[in-house]
Parts: sequence; C-alpha cells; structure tokens
Amino acid sequence: MFCVATLVIVILFLYVLLLQRKLRDVSELIKESSVLTENNPSSAQQNDYYLKFSVDKDFSIVSVNDDLLKYGKFKANELIGKNVLGTLFENIAGNESFLSECKKRLKRKKRTFSCEQTILRASGKPVPVLLRVRPLLNERLAMKGIDFWCYPLNRRIKLEKQLKNLKQKDQISGDIYNAETFVRNLEKSVRHANFYGKKLSLIVVDFADVYEFVASGFSFNTGDKLIRLVAEACVETCGNDAVIGRFDNTKIGMIFTDEDSNDSKTKELSETLWEKIIANIRKLNVDKANAGMVCLFHTQMHRFYDSADNMLSRSRIYLKNSRFSHNYGIGCIDRINHKQN
Repeated sequence: MFCVATLVIVILFLYVLLLQRKLRDVSELIKESSVLTENNPSSAQQNDYYLKFSVDKDFSIVSVNDDLLKYGKFKANELIGKNVLGTLFENIAGNESFLSECKKRLKRKKRTFSCEQTILRASGKPVPVLLRVRPLLNERLAMKGIDFWCYPLNRRIKLEKQLKNLKQKDQISGDIYNAETFVRNLEKSVRHANFYGKKLSLIVVDFADVYEFVASGFSFNTGDKLIRLVAEACVETCGNDAVIGRFDNTKIGMIFTDEDSNDSKTKELSETLWEKIIANIRKLNVDKANAGMVCLFHTQMHRFYDSADNMLSRSRIYLKNSRFSHNYGIGCIDRINHKQN
C-alpha cells in the first residue's frame, strides 16, 4: 500500500513539473508577444511596417495584420484561407522545404527562431524581410500552426546591417577583421574546438620592422599600403578557409579549423604565404633586404587546456624574440625553419 501511494506521489510530482515547464514556455511566448508589440508601434508612428501572418499545419493562411495588407497591397480575401505558397511565398521547392523545416524545428525545439526570407506583394514583387518564426500562441502545445512576424528589409535596416559589418572590419585593409572581432572569433573557435575535440591552428604574420622602416623612411601612406598588401596576400592565399584579422597594429592572424589545421598543411600554407607576402611587399619598391624582414609563426591548439590568450601569447613571444634577433622567416613551437632573402 505504501509503495502504491509513493508511486502516485511521484507521478503527480512529475506531472506538476511537466505542467510548470509547459506553462513557462507559454508565458515566455506571451511575454515575447508583448515585448514585440511594445517595441514595434504602428507604422503611423515609425514609418516602418511590422508584418504578421499565421498559417495552419497545412500552410493555409489563417490570419493577417493590417500592416501586411497595407504594405503588400492585398485584400484580406486574397489571403485568408489560401495556401501561403503562391501568395506570400513564391511557390517553389525551396520555399516548400523552408516551411516544412520551420514546422519540424518548432515542433522539436518549441522555441522562436529568426532568419531572412523573401515574401511577395500582391503585384508579385519580392520583398526581402527579417523573419521571426514561432508556434501559434493559442496552439502552442499541439504545434498546429506557425506565426510569422517580419520587417521589410528597408533602406534603414540595410544601412544598420552595413554599419555593423563595417564596425567589424579593419579600417586600413578593409577586407579583414579588426582586432576586437578577430580575437572574439578566436575565442569562439577555441571554445568550439575544445568542446568537440576538433583541431585548430593559428598563423600570425608580423611585419613590424618593415612597417617602421617604410613609414619612417618614406611616408605613413606607404606604411598603410604595406598593411593592405600583406592583408591581400593573406586573403589571396587562404581564401575562404580562414578567419583573418589584424591586431597589435602590425600583426595579421589567420584561424584554421578542423581539416584545414593539420600540421603538414599548415607548414605548406606558411611557405606559400611567406613567399606571397614578400612578393607583395616588393611592389612598394623597397630594397631586397628590407622586403624580407617578415616573421611568420604558426601553432596548433593544445587539446583540452588551451585558450585564445595562450595561443596569442605564444605568437607574441616568438615574434618579439624573432624580430629582436633578426631571425626573419617561418617558425613554430616544435620546429624553426628560418629564411632570409
């Protein structure tokens, strides 16, 4: 009898926990809805449209807001009850797959997610939007439909995105990340590699001696050109395989992950990179000796205890010592292979 009572209590306790979790999820959606509404007043107040529409499990449109009708130049009867494919979304396989994936993700994760997508006006004109996708609030537990909340990607939003991107870029070279963004990417990559047991390597180029020589001997504009030429060599050599950024003024770092970070490939890439950098520097018509005053260092992440700070520290110590002793060329923790042209 005691065992039966205990079992009933345990079942009731688990049921209460499950109910609390579901209520918490619903309250989060309600809170999110109020936040969205408060932060996004009507189009009359901010001259931007806040579009909302909902679909059922078969992707038929069940509701739309006034902004969607006004902005899209639709009438309600042109949308309500119609399939979202062929009305608000173009009826193509990619969009059908997108909607199916939305439903799967929402049913599995039961959480809101955001993406960029294209919807259509009544005229058929495509409109890029920032899309926020979530389960229908009133059918949250059964997941029978989907709410779509979105903004048109108008000029203001595009400019904001461009400004955010610009803030991440190095102001001299333009094509690579600045120091803050580069270090943040390295920290993120190291955490990911540690967690999943992946490989990661770092290549750092330092051309401080050359930069000081050119800047003081010619002009600071020439020094800026040097940074751009070295950055171009890094981008041309590494392509899309690496995250590239400038830090400590005259250092350019390249982050390689997983299959792109094995030791033999890193060594080969370092050789190619060094030769490309020297060739680019000589475009400035500096003499042969000074064109070779470049230090290049590579190191792999030490598994399970390494950090971004440790990797950067190793590179700084090695490069500082190399410049001080004029040992220009390529080096790493385990093997030194100096070159002098």
